[in-house]
Amino acid sequence: MAIRLFDALEVEAQSVRFIIQDATNSLAAAYMEASSTVLMNLETLLLSNCQAEQSEVRFCAVRWATSLFGSQHCPSRFICMLGAADARLDIR
Repeated sequence: MAIRLFDALEVEAQSVRFIIQDATNSLAAAYMEASSTVLMNLETLLLSNCQAEQSEVRFCAVRWATSLFGSQHCPSRFICMLGAADARLDIR
């Protein structure tokens, strides 16, 4: 489901992206207790989306990284560093 929503954020029209972004951010809570295999797949998904062209995709990748992983998790820290350097203020 996460992959579908991140893909939809990339291809859907701007007018629909806000709704998909909201759904994507809400879904992050469902993955909090996920298995390590699922979390590794999510880590890969977030790393591949944290520098996407669409700002909504980058925003969700940073949001999921901070929600799902602890502050000691290196890949999520990297995603947060990329987010902190983003040109858009809402992603920082």
